[in-house]
Amino acid sequence: MDEEKKERVLIADANSFQGMLGLNNTDLMMAEHDRVIITEGVRKDIYDDSYRPRKEVVELISNPPSWFEVRRIEIPDQHIKKDRGERESIALADQMREEGHSVTFLTDDTKKRDNARDQAESQGIKVTTSLGLIERADELGMMQGTFKEERSRLSKVGLTPSHERIEASDARHAERERAIQQFTTNMKEVHSADPERREFAAPLPTGREGHLSAKGLERNEDVKRLVTYDAIQRLEAKKDNEKLNVVIREDRHIEQQRDLSRER
Repeated sequence: MDEEKKERVLIADANSFQGMLGLNNTDLMMAEHDRVIITEGVRKDIYDDSYRPRKEVVELISNPPSWFEVRRIEIPDQHIKKDRGERESIALADQMREEGHSVTFLTDDTKKRDNARDQAESQGIKVTTSLGLIERADELGMMQGTFKEERSRLSKVGLTPSHERIEASDARHAERERAIQQFTTNMKEVHSADPERREFAAPLPTGREGHLSAKGLERNEDVKRLVTYDAIQRLEAKKDNEKLNVVIREDRHIEQQRDLSRER
């Protein structure tokens, strides 16, 4: 397969797909994916009378944007209808992975015995949950509200992570916040030691799940307030992914003010 044709694909089951659209923030699904796909079986699950499809879901399926599609896939045991959408999703994920795509299966079916998550992971398929998408958006600085606000909205759209998963997620968020605070403290110390310095390297902060992303740090409000000083910042991760190049560019207005002061 040609490199340019490979895509980062998110394949969703019915419950998670409906719930994420109910949050009215497709950025959560598209943060690290080029395309979102549901199977024909999932579409049928959504339109089942017991599901009461959301208005946003009906509109998206009826008028699909370029990043979304419904795809048909043939699987064995056509007469068996139980969990058909989930089985189709796992089969499609496996097929697209073999074609060279980077595939993630989105499901919140994690509680019952022999659940969709366990089935997918047993086949080596990468799996995430709605809570996992919110965590990743938090790492990338793409949250519309605070992390806990977005997480608490899950229950309002019919997605209820277990208490244990919520506790673990909150702990990871707290660890990221501490790492960012340490990063801002380190940068303050660097800037205080040499206020005229406009470029330096800083350790990339490490949270419980590893390095935080440079893009997420750049969007973080605390970091933006710190490294702006009176300037515009650029943060770029080096290839070794251990340090950030931090470039401070003077704001033009501030430069003009300084020029006027010198003239006086």
